[in-house]
Amino acid sequence: MHASAGLPARGFAIALVAFISVSLAVAFEWNEQSLGSLSDFGWQPTVLEPEMGDNNIYASVSGENELTDSDFFTFLIPEDWELISITLTSFTDPNDTTFIGIEDTPVYFTGQGNPYYYGFTFMSQALVGQDLLPALGASNGNFTPPLGYGAYSFWINESSTARNYSLNLRFIMVGDINCDGVVDFADINPFVDALTNPDVYAAMYPDCPVENGDFDGDGQIGFSDINAFVDLMLSIQVE
Repeated sequence: MHASAGLPARGFAIALVAFISVSLAVAFEWNEQSLGSLSDFGWQPTVLEPEMGDNNIYASVSGENELTDSDFFTFLIPEDWELISITLTSFTDPNDTTFIGIEDTPVYFTGQGNPYYYGFTFMSQALVGQDLLPALGASNGNFTPPLGYGAYSFWINESSTARNYSLNLRFIMVGDINCDGVVDFADINPFVDALTNPDVYAAMYPDCPVENGDFDGDGQIGFSDINAFVDLMLSIQVE
């Protein structure tokens, strides 16, 4: 599959401290052409900060070997948030595949024998437009999407030729209809707006993902979501 290059325990401890203490100043809209290459080192992956809704990575791997231009990145999914999809939005090589792995730790231990090896799949031109998250979870049977609170790291490599790729990662917070980072009574009026005048709601909250209020999974905030939203508000009141 891919070469083993395990991280010493001391290095893991240092990386954990660095991850916890680092200021997450890098917005999760990473374009290697303007921001530089993603990290080549699993013990020091590029730290990205999720934003509600769509987040994007535009990157490349050289194809020389996995140690000269691998892409390692990590992020922390905040409490009560969910990562609902990782969509491959472009892939330039029509004749080959590229490995993508995930581990549930802020640094990436390469090699399948480590206890943090969470899942893997392969990217290809045939998969452009598809969500990779279900395949990542199913590969080792470790999770079923969405991904919840926690730190995760990713490794992209094993390219026989140079190629570009891009990924869209979509984060939501169920019930946070106004996208202020809190589920509370302030979400009631935006929910009503979304029900009665969706154009006004869309103009007021253009970057708020519809999945935050789409309790029944039909792709929109509608009357079929009312009961679940009311139950959520009542649970807040009880607390």
